[in-house]
Order: sequence, then C-alpha cells, then structure tokens
Amino acid sequence: MNDDLLRWDRAGRLHLGMVTDLNPPCCGCGMDVCTAGEFYMVHDHVWAAAGTCQCAVLCVGCLEARLGRQLTAGDFSDWPVNDSDQCHHSERLRARLTSKGAA
Repeated sequence: MNDDLLRWDRAGRLHLGMVTDLNPPCCGCGMDVCTAGEFYMVHDHVWAAAGTCQCAVLCVGCLEARLGRQLTAGDFSDWPVNDSDQCHHSERLRARLTSKGAA
C-alpha cells in the first residue's frame, strides 16, 4: 500500500485513507483481517506483484496465493502495524514477520 494513504493519529489509531471500513474484510475470502490479527503492511512492490489495487485488503493466505509463494520478513514494510509488540498478530502473520528467506 502507498504510505500516503495511511496516517496515525495522536491516540495511536491507524487511519487508512481510502479504506473507510474500520474492520475491512479480505477482498479474497471475506475474513475480518483486524479481528483475525492479519492487518499488516508490505512493500509496494510486493503488493504490486500480487496485482492488487492499493486500497484493497488481503489476509496473509490470499496475498500468498496471489504471489504464488509464502511471505518472508523482507516483504514487510517498516510500519508500526507490523510490530508484534504494538499490534495483535495471528500466529501465521507472526511466523511470516520473523521468517528468513528471499523476498
């Protein structure tokens, strides 16, 4: 996603620009990604490789299916939302955020 679409307010809440739903569903399977702990940010080139528009939301599994590979730590951008100490993450997302391998 483009960093221009995201803003953190003073209370530490993330505002998603064009995404107005506070619990956006995955565009692939309909999962509530926030409740499931699968809200994350990847680098723009990873998102583009999946052929997904910038305002879309995908769970980890649907993004990986579009990429044809498993995500690795190098795929994720340096946004606070990717910090497991600050945000709730599913086991699957935590595993990807710490995995080694080529992005």
